Amino acid sequence: GGSVVINVSGGDSVDTDADGLSDDVEKALGTDANSFDTDKDGMDDAWEVIHGLDPLFGGDANADYDEDGLT
Repeated sequence: GGSVVINVSGGDSVDTDADGLSDDVEKALGTDANSFDTDKDGMDDAWEVIHGLDPLFGGDANADYDEDGLT
């Protein structure tokens, strides 16, 4: 299998909220550059982006995407 590379730091190197996403990337995604967890679900924005979740949707914190009975 191949690997997927996601550049979460792109653009300028300023990361106001220290979540791992540069302010330029946050602007492009529509996330809040002043909040490390835009949707307030307990997962920082960069972690959600890297893991294919939506940093703008708080409901994904309780989702069971692999249907293993765990969230």
